[in-house]
Amino acid sequence: MKRAILFAMIGIVPLVAFAEGVSIKLKNDSKWEIHHLFLSPVSENDWGPDQLGEGDEDTLDPKGTMELTDIPKGKYDVKLVDEDGDECVVESVDFDADKEVTVNDKDLLDCQADTEEEGKS
Repeated sequence: MKRAILFAMIGIVPLVAFAEGVSIKLKNDSKWEIHHLFLSPVSENDWGPDQLGEGDEDTLDPKGTMELTDIPKGKYDVKLVDEDGDECVVESVDFDADKEVTVNDKDLLDCQADTEEEGKS
């Protein structure tokens, strides 16, 4: 009987750990609106849905903040698209705990340049 309970508990633990998500608070400290934010687990080659929403009014304004909640723990590639359509891809971001992330002008410009350079290779 104890063995059956132990095996049942072992089977439940991964489900509980999987259900546990993290929250990411994103602050836009740049002068550009962020119009799209996509996530993709590093093991996949497919961007998920736009985390900002599907409407044209769903943007992260300069000096604005937003919170992504219940993201399964793991490593993600993150793609930001600004008001001009410029893309910034940051690879292998570790979502292992609740975090606060601030994006500024330099971050976006540097990331955009790196993303464009990768696209040329």
